[in-house]
Parts: sequence; C-alpha cells; structure tokens
Amino acid sequence: MIFSSPEFIFAFVPVVFLVAFLVRKLVSNTAVILVWLTLSSLFFYGFWKADYLPIIVVSILANWLIGKWILATRDRGKVPLFIGIVLNLLAIGYYKYFDFFISNVNSLTGGETSELGLLLPLGISFFTFQQIAYLVDTYKGEVGRTGILEYAFFVSFFPQLIAGPIVHHRHILPSVRKGDAFGFKSEEILKGLHAFSIGFVKKVVFADIFAVAASAVFDAADAGQSINTHDALLGAVSYTFQIYFDFSGYTDMAIGLGYMFGVKLPKNFDSPYKSFGIIEFWRRWHITLSEFLRDYLYVPLGGNRRGLPRRYFNLLSTMFLGGLWHGASWTFVVWGVAHGLLLMLNHSIRKFIPRPHGHLSLSIFRLGSWVLTFAAVILTWVAFRSTTWSGMWEMYQSIFMIGDQVAQVDGFLFDPRHMSYPIPYHYLIPDSLTFWPWVVVVIGLVICVAMPNTWQLMQAYEKKRGGYRLGANLATVIYFAFGSYFILYLQNRITEFIYFNF
Repeated sequence: MIFSSPEFIFAFVPVVFLVAFLVRKLVSNTAVILVWLTLSSLFFYGFWKADYLPIIVVSILANWLIGKWILATRDRGKVPLFIGIVLNLLAIGYYKYFDFFISNVNSLTGGETSELGLLLPLGISFFTFQQIAYLVDTYKGEVGRTGILEYAFFVSFFPQLIAGPIVHHRHILPSVRKGDAFGFKSEEILKGLHAFSIGFVKKVVFADIFAVAASAVFDAADAGQSINTHDALLGAVSYTFQIYFDFSGYTDMAIGLGYMFGVKLPKNFDSPYKSFGIIEFWRRWHITLSEFLRDYLYVPLGGNRRGLPRRYFNLLSTMFLGGLWHGASWTFVVWGVAHGLLLMLNHSIRKFIPRPHGHLSLSIFRLGSWVLTFAAVILTWVAFRSTTWSGMWEMYQSIFMIGDQVAQVDGFLFDPRHMSYPIPYHYLIPDSLTFWPWVVVVIGLVICVAMPNTWQLMQAYEKKRGGYRLGANLATVIYFAFGSYFILYLQNRITEFIYFNF
C-alpha cells in the first residue's frame, strides 16, 4: 500500500486507528495497542510482497537479542556491538549491493558471473540504519532494557517503516513507557490530519506533475536519445521540485499519522531550498539521515577534531558512503562525492572569506549565496536521478551546451501537449503556450522559498487559536477533499514515492 492510495487512506488507516482508539478507551492497555499496531504494521509491510516479511521479522528479533547481549556484557558490549553492526551491514550489502558488486567485477575482469537478481526489500536501508543506531546507543548506555514488543513496535511502526524519517529510541520508546503515546487527543489528531493533508497534496498534485517532465527527459537521456539544452534544464529543475515535494510530502504524511496515534516523529525537512550554502542545505534536507551520518559516521571518523585535511577527508568519506547508501549505482556515488566537495568548499569559504558587513553588501552576498547553492543542488540532482553514465553525461553536456547539443534537433523533444499529465488542466492552455511547464516551476519555487513549510504550519497550529485554527481546519478539509478527488477521479495511476527505491 502507498500512503496516497485509496486502500490506505480509506481502509487501512481508519480500521487501524479505530481499533487502537477503542482499545485505549475500553481496555486502556498499552501492550494490547502495541500488539495491534505491530501486527498492523507488519501487515502493511507484507502487503507489498509477503516474501519481505521474514526478512524484517528476523532482523527485528536478531537486533533485539543483540541489544540484550550488549546490556548483559560487563565490558559494555564491544564484541556484540561489532557483531550486530557487521550482521546489519551484511544484510543490507547482500540485498542491495551484491549484484552491483558482481556486475562491477565482471566489467573489470571480463567475467560472466551471473547476477542473482535479488529483489531489494522495501525500506531495508531505513530500518537497518535505525537498528544500528539503537545498538550503538545501547552500547553508550543511552537505552535501558527494552521488551520485544516495545522494540518490534519501535522498528515496524508503519508511518516511518518504508521511507523514514530515521527514528531513534528517544523519539518513540520514552513516550510509550510514560504513557504519553496513544492518547488520541483531539488536538493531536487534528494537527496530524493537518500535516497529512498537506503532504497528501504535495505528493498527488505537485510531485506527480513535476514527475512528467522529469521522467520524460531523464528516461530519454538514459535511453541514449539526444537532449537539447532547454529540455535538459526543464528536466533537471522539474526533478529538483519533484523529489522535494515527493519526499517531504511522504514525511509530512508520516509525521501526521504519528501525531494521530500520539507518536511524535522527528522533523525531516526544513525548507531546504531556502539554504544559503550546502552546509545549511544538509541541516535542512533529510535531517534524520544527515544526523545519522554525522553522529554514527562523521564523528567516529574524527569529525573536525584532527585538523583541516582530516576534516575534509571525513566529509568526503561520509558523503561518499551517504551517496552509496541511496543505491547500488555509481551515479549515486557521483552525487555523494559532489556534495562532499561542495561541503569542503563551503567550509573553506566560511573559514577564509569574511562576510560583508554593510546592509546592501550583505544582501547581495546572501542573494548570490542562495543562487549558487540552489544551482549546485539542481546540478547534483542530475547525477542522482540519472540511471546510466551515458544519460548523466548527456544531461550535463546539454545543460552546459557542450559539443553540438545546442543545435541538436533530431533527438528527444519535450512537448507538454503530448504528455500524460495526472491532472488535465494543461488542456485548457492554448497550444501555442508550450512554455507553461515553466509556470509550474515558478509556482513550485514560490512555494519552496516564499511560503512557510509544514513544520512551521504545525507549530502555528499548536500555538494559535480562534480564526487561525478555524482556517487551518478548513484548509485541512479542502486539501484532503482535493487530494481524494484527485486520486479517485482525475489520476489514472498511483505512483510510488521516490524514496521507496532506497
């Protein structure tokens, strides 16, 4: 099931919520709620493919036992911690990278070793990282004894199971133990519905509209077709907004679902396209992954404590592995290394170039910083989205007008009039206005840069009353109704969220 699918919205969530609500009101037993939500979450996971279920069940049981082993070890559990991390990395390495390893060995040696054709279990990157963090925190003495039921719920809770945010024990377990979770308070439910409806519209309206141009252009480039400069730029910018609205939309829906059940999941996006530098971008984009890479990779490597050269090496190594984490492809590595180099450059600018002090000079400096940062983010997304080396180079050559790309007219040509958009409003625009996808881009830019993000809207919802609360509740109804009408009557397909692939 996909968060934006009718069966999830109109069947799964209402049933799971209603049963949990009745258990809380009639039985008032947290253990029963945990059993119900854990079983429901495993059903949600197995609904995609039942073959995935044993993988996550074994992973949960194994990591819980290793956690107990760490707590029982007098020397603070170095050996079981090492074993636990290795086993988790082996699991993700086998399913995610084994065929990638074989294909690269074949390319280097000319061998013909057959790939296994392994299917990537949904969410394995997320629940594996989540459990590695749990083991490390247990070793540090930050986690006490945890029952198997609490732990199974912590890992499998369905809003964050497939694509995050990456949660730590401190985000879920303390509230469960204190009885703060599963309160089913009207204000939290309304606040959750508010966030869910915003994410719902982000996905089914904005992300899927931007996906049309992005998919058409990148798929053509990966298929070996020539791309002109206009289409390459449109595809790159469209994907920039698609991945934001898609992934932040999923996160909004996940956080909203968590609030409805009284579980507060962590913030994962904070208007990343408002950033004035790549350092700031990574403090705003996929925040839980950034924190995981910082706390469990960058800092253990030495962080910034061993001089500038070592700091840059640690940054580059962290982003290299962060890129590879996203998928078994060298294009992801290019994306990760590029961000590592950009972080190094950003730190160097901060260290050696002073900021101007005058109001006008500072304003110009900030505008230039935003433009350069946003341009760098767009360009790096090209490597992230491309599935082949040839497609990636075709896109870059077209964007930078290298070779004969400017004059190329016999390759792929993007024409919005011939594209299957999920919403038919483009039919109302005259055929002569083929530039209208850029109008959509401008709308996306205004939303991302000039408007408050979902987290800010949730904070305002919590603090304000009266007319604001009434307006927010009305907006929730409108968003939800529009999104529902969209998926039931307008959209001819239900598309997966981008991060389901990782």
